[in-house]
Amino acid sequence: MYHEHVNVLVMIADIIGSRKIENRSEFQRRLKQQLKQVNDVSGPSLLSPYTLTLGDEFQAVYGSFDTMFTDIVQIILGIHPVQLRFAFSHGPLTTDINPTAALEMDGPAFSDARELMNKMKSESTGTIQITATEFYNPGLVNVCLKLFGHTISTLSRNNLTIVDRLMSGTDTKTIAHDLKITPRAVNKAIARHSLDDLVELTQTLSWEFTERLQIQATEV
Repeated sequence: MYHEHVNVLVMIADIIGSRKIENRSEFQRRLKQQLKQVNDVSGPSLLSPYTLTLGDEFQAVYGSFDTMFTDIVQIILGIHPVQLRFAFSHGPLTTDINPTAALEMDGPAFSDARELMNKMKSESTGTIQITATEFYNPGLVNVCLKLFGHTISTLSRNNLTIVDRLMSGTDTKTIAHDLKITPRAVNKAIARHSLDDLVELTQTLSWEFTERLQIQATEV
């Protein structure tokens, strides 16, 4: 059981253009597999695991920012080239945390995330956005998120894989071996698409979130 008015990080994700996906059953299988993989790896960061809610949406509740960006990249990579939008909200819940599925919970964090998602759908404000009251400059943060989201949405599968591996600290020689390309090709892709700068941006944003947005959800 958890205190009612502690702050958590709620994430709601929506599949863009889902009605145009030709083989929806195969896509749903891939998506479920990818979400399970994220839950298995990022479990310690999640208060409530990634859960499919509607046909085109899934959500989760985080207890830290540690794996926020690696999870985003891995999910996008797992369902490439299908695109996603992510709405994050930092705030309290008015119900207990559900540790088995991101369902049957409510509070400002969920309502704000839903409001942000609806706004993103209607105004196309970016593929990744966050709402919170404690930011010193929320506009700057969301511009950075928008730039990051737009950039990774345009990357090839190989380049997304490079970003994913760089975020986990993998060296370029190992990345090249896994992708069956030369280290020179990896370095060329990093330089051409500023992939190392994208990774540095996620590290800076993660630090900013951790410093500015305290998550106090602790088990009692």
